Amino acid sequence: MTAPSTAPDPHGAARPTGDMYLHLDDVGKTFGSVVALDAVSMGVDHGRVTCVLGDNGAGKSTLIKILSGVHQNDSGTMYVGGKPTVFGSPKDAGDAGIATVFQDLATIPLMSAPL
Repeated sequence: MTAPSTAPDPHGAARPTGDMYLHLDDVGKTFGSVVALDAVSMGVDHGRVTCVLGDNGAGKSTLIKILSGVHQNDSGTMYVGGKPTVFGSPKDAGDAGIATVFQDLATIPLMSAPL
């Protein structure tokens, strides 16, 4: 099965096509009664670097954690290379070529920079 090619959704957002390496189709995630993600659809071409921006509480971290194998989605489907995929760990995501750079200030003292 390959990722579906679809027209714009009813809300006017462009849906990813089957040419995308990474494709999310109506992905959702809840934590108890808290809806962290609701029907997220997106795609990323192979070899692209992608940035996720949004307001606090918009679900960016949850989305990235699903893409990186930290969490599994509760609904919808993630396709990698056209195949439905659920990562069981960050290693699984890395093995599929998905790398994540987390915003974590705790790593800064470990990095050197020329002055």
